[in-house]
Amino acid sequence: MHALYKSIETVAPSQAPVFIHGETGTGKDLAAKAIHAHSLRSGQAFVPINCASISGDLIESELFGHVKGAFTGAHTDHNGAFMQAHRGTLFLDEVAELDLRTQAKLLRVLQTGEMRRVGDKEHRTVDVRVISATHRDLAAVVRAGGFRADLFHRLYVVPIKVPALRERGDDILLIAQYMLKKYADEDGRRFKDFSPQARELLVRHTWPGNVRELINTIRAAVALHDGEIIQVAMLRGPLQASQALGGAGNEAENCASALPSANAIQPLAVVERNAIAAALRLFEGNVTHAAKALGVNASTIHRKMTAYSDLRPSLNSTPHPSPPQL
Repeated sequence: MHALYKSIETVAPSQAPVFIHGETGTGKDLAAKAIHAHSLRSGQAFVPINCASISGDLIESELFGHVKGAFTGAHTDHNGAFMQAHRGTLFLDEVAELDLRTQAKLLRVLQTGEMRRVGDKEHRTVDVRVISATHRDLAAVVRAGGFRADLFHRLYVVPIKVPALRERGDDILLIAQYMLKKYADEDGRRFKDFSPQARELLVRHTWPGNVRELINTIRAAVALHDGEIIQVAMLRGPLQASQALGGAGNEAENCASALPSANAIQPLAVVERNAIAAALRLFEGNVTHAAKALGVNASTIHRKMTAYSDLRPSLNSTPHPSPPQL
């Protein structure tokens, strides 16, 4: 992490594009914000765009803007992310999810510094520093034909890697302690520390969901219990839900990067259904508690229960699972 901090400090004053890579949940967005905050553009806008969360039909408008009447629903002019980030920083998260057409237009803006809003005849000059990120191996995506090689070289100028949580040693405990105080204060709980066994578990778990998974685990434990010390049993529910989603086991030798066999792969819908069912069984049908353990809203659980029509009957017919050996 000190190497990461040094890289951020060194590259921040530069105008060079930065490419941040790392697993999901490691905090790539925080690294991007830190680069902007220590840059010469810190007094201007930092505009984040998650390319994976915007449909292909809308991403062009979100990036470059549009004029009134450019398409159905365009009732007013809209300045896209590039114009909003003029003289500031544009953070393109999950940039590997952009379609090839949008990639071509993005490349042109990076090459010329000029862009045109959808439906507009006028070109505009923009001064934007671009920071991009993805959890995928972008070079492999290029080789597979899903990402333009010329755009890759435009974005991948200064690469920075955010390490996985399992690589960060006792940082796990520092983050866990910080989040424990934060959520205990928010919820009016008495928690102050973790038991030695709980600390050992936190360090031993491989955290496939990284910092995001750790935060959700502490959040659920505080929401569902009270006391002064977090015990191992209080972490079992959230971690079991994580394992049901395909997370790593509890032994340190279970490397999160190990690939499963083809026969072990299940459809995503099956994995999702099993995770929800496991959480509901664990909390004896309490949707609120199950949702907190899974890190989603209760409305999401209700919606999924409707979608998976066999989910509720299965809760009554399936025996309560034994607690994991933590």
